[in-house]
Amino acid sequence: YHITRFALDCDFSLWFCTRNVFDACVHCAGAIAAFSVSYVHLNWNLIGDVTLAVISLLDAGALYLMSQADNIWVTYAGYVVFRISYQLMITIARLVVGGV
Repeated sequence: YHITRFALDCDFSLWFCTRNVFDACVHCAGAIAAFSVSYVHLNWNLIGDVTLAVISLLDAGALYLMSQADNIWVTYAGYVVFRISYQLMITIARLVVGGV
């Protein structure tokens, strides 16, 4: 019993650590993508709505792919795409609303 319980605790702590490191890397990549939008000099009032629509479709595709996937790595890849594009979309929406 003690050996099995120890093995379960080790597997859970490894999974928990891996999940948190993965989540932190995804958030950092999203922040870098959102920060890089400020260096792209485009007329966001002109193309902002179209860009938001395309990113929303990309998010919908990633969510659908994650819901239908049987492999955990496909769902992780979908989460990466969804999270980065979501942070990018929020930044562009702020640029459009702010009129920068």
